[in-house]
Amino acid sequence: RIEQLSSGRTRLTLEVLATARPELRYAPDRVRATAREVPPGLRPGDVVEGVTRLMPPSGPVRPQGYDFAFNSYFDGIGGIGYFLSNPEVAQGHPPPRAAHRIWAMVESWRLRMAHRISSQIGGPEGAIAAALITGIRAGIPESINEALRVAGLYHVISISGLHMALVAAP
Repeated sequence: RIEQLSSGRTRLTLEVLATARPELRYAPDRVRATAREVPPGLRPGDVVEGVTRLMPPSGPVRPQGYDFAFNSYFDGIGGIGYFLSNPEVAQGHPPPRAAHRIWAMVESWRLRMAHRISSQIGGPEGAIAAALITGIRAGIPESINEALRVAGLYHVISISGLHMALVAAP
């Protein structure tokens, strides 16, 4: 998954194929890492490589707070972190399996749809509209996210992509 954050950075959710320096005996299956820049034309399903700083997902910061570790566990995310240098497209890897190619095609379609919605409407309103329809929330500024949390409305954004898809499906 490729998510453009409101800070200008890009968050990648990656399936770990291999590790080096150190080679991990029990590497996580999936990680989420943030990069300052990604290669132009990077698409879901592309294989990237780079040096990352990974940590386990944290637990709640305060009592009754959001538990990142709990939700990451069920999302299959075994580590979070950031790229120390920009990731590069890796060469010489075998083509992905058919299931991964189909998933990448659907994810690419979803990203294009979110980009078109947010660019047509513009501003934070466009990011919110894209989140309501596609479920991609990365473009919403943190100040608006916090205002929605305080108002008790953030749950509408966080689950809306699924519900909008169910309503739109015949």
